[in-house]
Amino acid sequence: MDEQFHGADRGSTGSWDKSSWRRQIHLVLDLPAPPDAAYDDDIHPTEWIQATGNAPDRLTVEIKQRDNAGVHRLYTIGHPEAATETAETETIHNGDHEYRVGPAEVLTATEAIELFQHYYDTHTVPAGWHLREQPEFSDTADGESD
Repeated sequence: MDEQFHGADRGSTGSWDKSSWRRQIHLVLDLPAPPDAAYDDDIHPTEWIQATGNAPDRLTVEIKQRDNAGVHRLYTIGHPEAATETAETETIHNGDHEYRVGPAEVLTATEAIELFQHYYDTHTVPAGWHLREQPEFSDTADGESD
């Protein structure tokens, strides 16, 4: 997996893939900055939701959130049937990068927008979605990477 998608690159980008006339998307929504943060502070958020892929129908969405033990875990969000999938057989493209996800983790732009809106409003994933942990991108309770 590419570190750029998994939290190292904190920007939002988009570009046109003219060969297929599809919108290529990479979008990140962080939790709000601390109230005392200055405009030029170098803030490294530990919780966010992000999407990448080609709209309107080949996106993947990830969320990094803190669990009850204080560990920040990264998850790929999928439809409920993702819970029974055993292989990551689908490829999502982001420029020259590829990400492997399960079939039920390939989302439409409409689904991604709904997830982002819910996260913006509540800082949670709506009920009914499956979260597949990516333990290699989770942090320990003291903030160190596993």
